[in-house]
Amino acid sequence: MKFLERFHGEQRSGAELLRARFARFRHLIEMNNRVLRLIADADEKLGGEYLFDTQYFHHLESELSHAATAAVNDLAEMSGNRYPGLTVALDRVQSKVRGSLDPQRSVRDLPLTFTIDDLGTELADVVGEKMARLGEIRHRLGLSVPDGFVITAQACDRLLADPALAEEITKLQQGRPAEPAKLRETITSMEVPVPVAKAVKDVLGRFRRGSRFAVRSSALGEDGELSFAGQYATVLNVSRDHVLAAWLKVVASLFSTRAIEYRRQHGLGAADVHMAVGCLQMVPAVCSGVVYTVDPNAPRSGTLVVSAARGLGLPVVEGRSTVDGFALSRATPHRVLGREVAEKREMCVADGEEGTKMVAVPAGQWSAPAVSDETLAALADLALRIEKHMRCPLDIEWALDDKGALVVLQTRPLQVGPEARPRTEEILSARKRHRVLMHGRGEVACRGIGVGRVFVVGADEDTEGYVPGDVLVARIASPRLSTLAGSASAFVSDLGSVTGHLATVAREYRVPTIVGTMDATRLLPPGTVVTVDADENTIYDGSVEELLRFRLLRSRPFEETPEFRALRRMLKHVSPLYLGDPNARGFTPEHCRTYHDVIRFAHERALAELGRIDGIKLDGRNASARTLELDIPLDLAVIDLGGGVAPGAQGRTLAASQVASRPLAVLLEGLLAPGAWSTSPAGMDLDGFMASATRAGPLTVPGRTTVRRNVAIVASDYLNLNLRVGYHFNVVDCFLSDNPENTYIFFRFIGGVTDVIRRTRRAHLLARVLGQLDFKTELSGELVIGRLQGVPPALFEERLWMVGRLIGFSRQLDILLRDDQTVDRLAKAFLRGGTR
Repeated sequence: MKFLERFHGEQRSGAELLRARFARFRHLIEMNNRVLRLIADADEKLGGEYLFDTQYFHHLESELSHAATAAVNDLAEMSGNRYPGLTVALDRVQSKVRGSLDPQRSVRDLPLTFTIDDLGTELADVVGEKMARLGEIRHRLGLSVPDGFVITAQACDRLLADPALAEEITKLQQGRPAEPAKLRETITSMEVPVPVAKAVKDVLGRFRRGSRFAVRSSALGEDGELSFAGQYATVLNVSRDHVLAAWLKVVASLFSTRAIEYRRQHGLGAADVHMAVGCLQMVPAVCSGVVYTVDPNAPRSGTLVVSAARGLGLPVVEGRSTVDGFALSRATPHRVLGREVAEKREMCVADGEEGTKMVAVPAGQWSAPAVSDETLAALADLALRIEKHMRCPLDIEWALDDKGALVVLQTRPLQVGPEARPRTEEILSARKRHRVLMHGRGEVACRGIGVGRVFVVGADEDTEGYVPGDVLVARIASPRLSTLAGSASAFVSDLGSVTGHLATVAREYRVPTIVGTMDATRLLPPGTVVTVDADENTIYDGSVEELLRFRLLRSRPFEETPEFRALRRMLKHVSPLYLGDPNARGFTPEHCRTYHDVIRFAHERALAELGRIDGIKLDGRNASARTLELDIPLDLAVIDLGGGVAPGAQGRTLAASQVASRPLAVLLEGLLAPGAWSTSPAGMDLDGFMASATRAGPLTVPGRTTVRRNVAIVASDYLNLNLRVGYHFNVVDCFLSDNPENTYIFFRFIGGVTDVIRRTRRAHLLARVLGQLDFKTELSGELVIGRLQGVPPALFEERLWMVGRLIGFSRQLDILLRDDQTVDRLAKAFLRGGTR
């Protein structure tokens, strides 16, 4: 966008273009908020508290598409179509979302195999709950799960559609006498359908030649409301060349006599079956076992139950081997409360060729525990992280590999009777026993209960020392913290809103979250163990186990309804945020994978476009500009974009009382505060005098023409200030909104009159002060850049007032900065000087 300066009419058109750009910005912000509210509403529905149907999906898709398209168009108009790739990214996201709404199309378009990295619970209708959960654990929680892939239920359906099987399957469907053994024999001897064989061959090409696999059932409905435990076949230590043969064996196990009878006993059709099959690389297990996150025989005891044996875990789950048993405390550090160490004379290992075999345990290890206490504690941590995400007690199969790493092999809901639920009087009593640290402050962004050690994020978002399971407490709910969201027990912030980007990420990972508390960083001491009750917006001192157990045991085992899964499939292309840091190299339209990415990119780049006034003549000498009359020698021209000047103001001059722009009025209050603007000359030593005498002429700013006059471009809620004071240049660009997520202050400073060392000291002083005021700062020589985003209106005004005061305070300051000690003294003096 170019603003020509040759004659009066073109200068006026430049102001009009600025007004049009600002109107676009306002609309983009409105659309951005609309998308975030839609995402927040959809994520909240995933919590299981609300009912919804397929009509809701179509309404959600239409509203998201409309708002995101409008935001992208607004950015294109603001920037002169500087980001054409964003339209391409939006089209890509829209296509994926719409495809997810058509079950037949989505299934038809899906591949016959998925790698474990592609899986999540939204695909449970295609790959079965068992494999879907393993993908969820790996993707969402970053836990160790064996590499591998799944052959989908659609591949099984293609096999079972063969006419050679039709007669026996029809008999089963109709309840007539059938021959399951004949059916199984036919399946295991069949040719694999060509598309299935090709898909499996292609995915096997990703694994090295000597890879061995555990080929396991993942039937639709298995490990859901019904466990189907032990009903279907598992084939271990399978070579790449024999994976398809093992797949046929697992599919054939659908028709074992016991599996057919199990389905009949639970009201299912004998032939109503869809079998997905997981193919996971074998774990070189030193020991294996099962962990129950709640003791099913004493669910109120606060213990986990672990069984363990040497080698592979097949004999453990089949009950063919003696095992060690442990009871662990659910509370960190997970002390061993009870142990029964068995005499283990045999263990299961992979055979040299294929399959498994039992081998003797060396006599000296018969009575030794299969697993150390340290590993048990790590296992408890891992199990409780999965439980927190799944929101129900769990039965988890695990293995410890030959490098000492814990690997999750399977997880399913653990059935616990309703008598385990804490009674109301227990909950009330527990709450009374624990001191309330915070109550009713801020807003709940994600419901739930979290317990952990308080970790307060440091200045400049420093997270050194954070460990998974901590309660993450931050001043600002910055999207840059999203990488930690999945591992935190809870998240609490001083600033932020429920529609903020980090709140959206927290809901995606199901982390209990409270935002906008104003003073959590002050009230929650670092290192203290707390319970965050995001159901009641209360934070307690210590661990309130009764609350945790109540929340855990009142939940449904897992959200299994088709509507829930459909919404998860859809939101996979809507909610996740992959674009974190706007300054990162990957912050580009090409990396936008979701609606959340698209609107975040549009929002961040719109902020930059709004403050971009390159090409405008900054002396303000045009018909739109008015000179602001002040009691200080500051030649300031005001250009009003709408609502920045009081109605009825006439003439070419403007009194301070006629400024209607809230940001400009607040900044001027700080600039004119007593003592902020001193007109007395600064004392100058010889070095300072010589540096100023040889300083280059008129100050210029990179990318701009020579500055001739100070200019403030204003609206009722916006300010872009280009201010030359002596030999330094300030830019302040800010927007005030009722929605904290939209407020921002951008501060830029460069220049000075003395030598480069003193100018650099002033830059460090400014950065230190801005950092204490919650700004994210960048330093490069004498250039200082500070950014503050996501703060409520009251704090926005307080910080902007301080910025105005800082501009006055820093005039000629570099002359005084003869040493680093003076930098410290003056920074402290400024911060002691009071607030608005």
